[in-house]
Amino acid sequence: MAAISGGLPKELLPVGGKPVLEWVLEEARDAGVDRVIAVVSREKPLLASYLRNEAELAYQEKANGHGAAVAVPDISDSVLVLNPDTIFFPSSPSILLSALVATGFDVALAVEEVPEDKVSQYGVVELSPSGRVKRILEKPAPGETKSRLAIAGRFALSAKAFAYLRKQVREYEGSGEISMTRILGQGVAAKYLKAAASLLDIEEERLDCGDPEGYAHAKEVVGEG
Repeated sequence: MAAISGGLPKELLPVGGKPVLEWVLEEARDAGVDRVIAVVSREKPLLASYLRNEAELAYQEKANGHGAAVAVPDISDSVLVLNPDTIFFPSSPSILLSALVATGFDVALAVEEVPEDKVSQYGVVELSPSGRVKRILEKPAPGETKSRLAIAGRFALSAKAFAYLRKQVREYEGSGEISMTRILGQGVAAKYLKAAASLLDIEEERLDCGDPEGYAHAKEVVGEG
């Protein structure tokens, strides 16, 4: 990403006249979040400096996966997990995800349909006939599932689900990269966690700014601001 960013963290690249990260922070506020905690690496001091007046900082001391990062804060509340290099335009699914958790689900996921040849790049959900999530698969192999519903960078977890995630992360410590999707899938498979999915609608385009092609597309969609 250095060729595009000039050394800036990708979360601070401008889209529509403001950093990608500012889009994510505004999304959290619009969803009714009353406490923002940013999990950062000490290797990204520019990112920490930007966030210092915007959020509480929690440091991930070792890069050992998304699940481990999300589990860093020691809190006992429901949480909305927003991947910081992904934005939605012109609207986001976060308010609905928060509402699903508030009404009794342990896990709520934003999902989008992806082509069959892209399924193995994502966490994927399978739905029951009633629309409940029956399986969450981490980057399934070709032929492992018929579902094309990929997780779209937004999660809501109840206090129960967040406590479960933190417990499992501690048990997996030292075993390599720790996937949040895999842990949540285990909780759903054990019928310990009740999960729901929200399919992105036509007003919710996911823009992945984490690679040069995605970043260029986001700037094209949103405009220069």
